[in-house]
Amino acid sequence: MARGKGTPLQVLLLLLALLIVPRGGDGAAVFSGYTFKGQGEAEAFEEDTLYAHSLRQFYRDCRVSGTVDFVFGNGIAVIQRTILATLPLAPGQTGSVTAQGRKDPNQNTGFSIHNCVVEAKYPTYLGRPWKPFSRVVVMESYLGTGVRARGWLEWAGDAGLNTLFYGEYRNFGPGAGVAGRVKWPGYHVIMDPAWASHFTVRRFIDGLTWLPSAGVTFTADLIKK
Repeated sequence: MARGKGTPLQVLLLLLALLIVPRGGDGAAVFSGYTFKGQGEAEAFEEDTLYAHSLRQFYRDCRVSGTVDFVFGNGIAVIQRTILATLPLAPGQTGSVTAQGRKDPNQNTGFSIHNCVVEAKYPTYLGRPWKPFSRVVVMESYLGTGVRARGWLEWAGDAGLNTLFYGEYRNFGPGAGVAGRVKWPGYHVIMDPAWASHFTVRRFIDGLTWLPSAGVTFTADLIKK
């Protein structure tokens, strides 16, 4: 797999190109060893770094950095063994890692962040609901000191708080405590490995049917069952 880095515009063009001509299978894209970094003279360039727009996507051994909603879109993606790094916030900004855009409960989309490092040198939330049925699960990952105790952030008032699906499973590190997490109906501390397994490469993106032909290393299941 190629390695690369670039501005948000370059990254968006790369994503669009690979989604139009997908690698590894019909309607699927694979990224291994890439650096996606928000950069530029204006703080806005540090937002919305990685646009996981649509279709199945798999990220492995990458580094993604930004400030606000720096992993966003409405694809179905597993992000694995990747560093999600927060950058310094501009005055008035509130940091958030994800902004997943699932619009309908019947859409098979969402983000699974598995066996990653949320570096969080600067304050951040794990995500906020860009659309009403936003779906993000963070599991078996290291959460750094900058992850806020509440964990997750509202988008606008109570929009989506009853219909989103946010979950955490067996995370660790100074930001992983769940005692102070939000009490929204759509937020779940996942205790059952059988439930968590729905968000693995094997089941969430049906990875065994297309990732082997892409020649990328992946973990199909939970690390600890």
